[in-house]
Amino acid sequence: MAGLIQAAFNLGMNGAVAGLLTSVPALLRLLDIAAPRLAVRFGPVAIVVAGLTAVSAGRAPRTLAGSTPLLLATTVLARA
Repeated sequence: MAGLIQAAFNLGMNGAVAGLLTSVPALLRLLDIAAPRLAVRFGPVAIVVAGLTAVSAGRAPRTLAGSTPLLLATTVLARA
């Protein structure tokens, strides 16, 4: 929790945006419902590779995020 408070302060976030940041992973879990169907259609290896690519693409720039929109966008990508 201390990390969120520090990040919110450093990026000038208000409470609503900080709350949105913490709820993104929970909202993305709703997409987990589609995973079995996607694996049947495209194959499990392709889905795992796509997921790892998305996580990697979101993690690297997230450490350099200097603005709230960039942090939120990379959070969504990293949690996909």
